[in-house]
Amino acid sequence: MIREIDGGSSHLSQNSTIAHFGLGTATSVDAVILKWIGGKEQVLTNQKVNTLLTITEVAGREDNQKRFLAWIVVPHVIFMLYGLFKRNLNRRSGTKPSEPGSN
Repeated sequence: MIREIDGGSSHLSQNSTIAHFGLGTATSVDAVILKWIGGKEQVLTNQKVNTLLTITEVAGREDNQKRFLAWIVVPHVIFMLYGLFKRNLNRRSGTKPSEPGSN
Protein backbone atom coordinates (compact mmCIF):
# COMPACT_ATOMS: atom_id res chain seq x y z
CA MET A 1 0.00 0.00 0.00
CA ILE A 2 1.15 3.51 -0.70
CA ARG A 3 0.14 6.67 1.13
CA GLU A 4 1.42 10.04 -0.03
CA ILE A 5 1.86 12.80 2.53
CA ASP A 6 1.58 16.27 1.00
CA GLY A 7 1.74 19.55 2.89
CA GLY A 8 -1.17 20.96 0.88
CA SER A 9 -1.63 22.66 -2.45
CA SER A 10 -4.43 25.17 -1.87
CA HIS A 11 -4.40 28.65 -0.37
CA LEU A 12 -4.62 28.63 3.46
CA SER A 13 -5.12 24.87 3.70
CA GLN A 14 -3.16 21.74 4.50
CA ASN A 15 -3.84 18.04 4.15
CA SER A 16 -3.58 15.69 7.12
CA THR A 17 -0.06 14.51 7.92
CA ILE A 18 -1.37 11.20 9.25
CA ALA A 19 -1.25 8.16 6.97
CA HIS A 20 -3.66 5.48 8.21
CA PHE A 21 -3.35 1.85 7.11
CA GLY A 22 -6.07 -0.67 7.92
CA LEU A 23 -5.15 -4.25 7.01
CA GLY A 24 -7.46 -6.50 8.96
CA THR A 25 -6.47 -8.78 11.83
CA ALA A 26 -2.70 -8.86 11.36
CA THR A 27 -0.63 -8.69 14.55
CA SER A 28 2.64 -7.16 13.33
CA VAL A 29 4.12 -5.07 10.52
CA ASP A 30 7.03 -6.57 8.60
CA ALA A 31 8.39 -3.25 7.34
CA VAL A 32 7.54 0.39 6.85
CA ILE A 33 9.51 1.81 3.91
CA LEU A 34 9.70 5.59 3.61
CA LYS A 35 10.91 7.24 0.41
CA TRP A 36 11.61 10.92 0.96
CA ILE A 37 11.36 13.58 -1.73
CA GLY A 38 15.14 14.04 -1.69
CA GLY A 39 15.65 10.39 -2.66
CA LYS A 40 16.56 8.99 0.76
CA GLU A 41 14.97 5.71 1.83
CA GLN A 42 14.27 4.82 5.45
CA VAL A 43 13.15 1.35 6.61
CA LEU A 44 11.47 0.57 9.94
CA THR A 45 11.12 -3.15 10.69
CA ASN A 46 9.11 -5.22 13.17
CA GLN A 47 6.58 -2.50 13.99
CA LYS A 48 3.61 -3.13 16.28
CA VAL A 49 0.05 -2.69 15.03
CA ASN A 50 -2.35 -0.04 16.39
CA THR A 51 0.59 2.29 16.91
CA LEU A 52 1.04 5.96 16.05
CA LEU A 53 4.57 6.51 14.74
CA THR A 54 6.17 9.95 14.51
CA ILE A 55 8.75 9.68 11.76
CA THR A 56 11.39 12.34 11.06
CA GLU A 57 13.70 12.35 8.05
CA VAL A 58 17.28 12.62 9.24
CA ALA A 59 18.98 15.31 7.17
CA GLY A 60 22.31 17.09 7.22
CA ARG A 61 20.73 20.40 8.15
CA GLU A 62 18.03 20.98 10.75
CA ASP A 63 15.91 23.10 8.38
CA ASN A 64 15.62 20.13 6.02
CA GLN A 65 14.06 17.82 8.58
CA LYS A 66 10.52 16.81 7.71
CA ARG A 67 8.08 15.19 10.07
CA PHE A 68 4.88 13.30 9.58
CA LEU A 69 2.79 10.73 11.41
CA ALA A 70 1.95 7.23 10.26
CA TRP A 71 -0.84 5.36 12.00
CA ILE A 72 0.00 1.70 11.53
CA VAL A 73 -2.87 -0.67 12.24
CA VAL A 74 -2.12 -3.77 10.21
CA PRO A 75 0.96 -5.87 9.49
CA HIS A 76 2.61 -8.26 7.07
CA VAL A 77 2.58 -5.68 4.33
CA ILE A 78 5.30 -3.35 3.20
CA PHE A 79 4.16 0.28 3.41
CA MET A 80 5.60 3.04 1.30
CA LEU A 81 5.12 6.58 2.59
CA TYR A 82 6.22 9.59 0.63
CA GLY A 83 7.22 12.70 2.62
CA LEU A 84 6.65 15.53 0.19
CA PHE A 85 7.20 18.42 2.57
CA LYS A 86 10.33 19.84 0.92
CA ARG A 87 8.38 20.89 -2.17
CA ASN A 88 5.81 22.70 -0.04
CA LEU A 89 8.40 24.30 2.25
CA ASN A 90 10.20 25.65 -0.80
CA ARG A 91 6.94 26.90 -2.29
CA ARG A 92 6.12 28.82 0.90
CA SER A 93 9.61 30.29 1.27
CA GLY A 94 9.79 31.34 -2.38
CA THR A 95 12.89 29.27 -3.17
CA LYS A 96 13.26 26.84 -6.04
CA PRO A 97 13.15 23.17 -5.06
CA SER A 98 16.44 21.34 -5.48
CA GLU A 99 16.79 18.30 -7.68
CA PRO A 100 16.86 14.91 -5.90
CA GLY A 101 20.39 13.96 -4.96
CA SER A 102 21.77 17.51 -5.16
CA ASN A 103 21.97 17.98 -1.35
